[in-house]
Amino acid sequence: MLLARVFMAHAQLSWPERLAQRLRPRVAATTRRRSRARGCAIGMIYLFDFAACAPCRRRYRGDASRALPMMAPCTGPAHITVLNMSGERLGPLELDAEAPLQSLRQAVRQHWGVPCAAQRFVLGSQEVEGGGSTPLGRALRLTPEDASAEVMCIRVPLFCDARAAHQAVLDATARGDHAAMAEVLAESPDLKIAADSVTHWAALQPLLVAIAAGDVEAASLLRAAGAPEPRLEPRAASLGQAMRMRDLPDVVRLLAGGVDVNTRLYQGEGIRATSHATPLHACCALSHLPGAAAVAELLCRLGADLGAPDCEGDSPLAHARYFNADAIYAVLQRHGAQVRGPYYSATFSVVRRFVGTGDR
Repeated sequence: MLLARVFMAHAQLSWPERLAQRLRPRVAATTRRRSRARGCAIGMIYLFDFAACAPCRRRYRGDASRALPMMAPCTGPAHITVLNMSGERLGPLELDAEAPLQSLRQAVRQHWGVPCAAQRFVLGSQEVEGGGSTPLGRALRLTPEDASAEVMCIRVPLFCDARAAHQAVLDATARGDHAAMAEVLAESPDLKIAADSVTHWAALQPLLVAIAAGDVEAASLLRAAGAPEPRLEPRAASLGQAMRMRDLPDVVRLLAGGVDVNTRLYQGEGIRATSHATPLHACCALSHLPGAAAVAELLCRLGADLGAPDCEGDSPLAHARYFNADAIYAVLQRHGAQVRGPYYSATFSVVRRFVGTGDR
């Protein structure tokens, strides 16, 4: 009898109502599973946040005295003593606790001649963390009650081989950073590479970049370190021909001779993914070549148009993003370039996601 009533009631329902009646338990079960998963995810987030917060754990254990980040910052004079591996002692130095850590590094460099980038400080049994702009009191965990510390200065090698040293000198020369150049040259002063024995990775000589940029001080530093005089006569007749041959040293020679930095280049002359563009666009397409970022930096220093459009209207920074040229992207962004053009506009991004090509 009960089954007959259920069957009759079911027969009186329309087919959409019967379908909804069948799907209702499944929807409810799916909703419950999603709610449980969401609750577990939120619980795991809170758990990881609590585990990552050292002051919270110490407060929970009742050990608030070890919560170093909760301590009051030290202000005023600080007395720092520096030791090296030879047992020599520097100080105590009286420095401002709010001064950057770089001030301590400069004092060590002035006294012992250790480049700032090659210095590592050890406090107790832990390495001092923080960049050059980190306040001294915070980096050394100074307190108003104890504003003194004794640290060990360890000198580490800046470069594992001559290739890395050459690249560092080249990048610093392209930027015009004379302080960084002096540090690298102090660490690896041997730049006496014969012009006929220069390998592919060292083909773009830092002295050639300094001459093209008109940087007299950088050229003097490199000549004092023994850098060979580069050849200044270009092999290519034009910037497009040099880009076509992928000869970046010849590109720099042409720039040193006064070639227009915004010369229009066409596809095949270092230009890809468009019909015509500028040398900055070509550097992005040739970013896999050693020295491409230095050439882009040189172009920026010589007044290249950072917003110059290609055939479709895309800027050099858009090309750097498209070709995954991270080093050139950082150079252009540092000079104030912006991603402009239709390719990375909102409309084209929606179209690329719709067709499944992604937002490259």
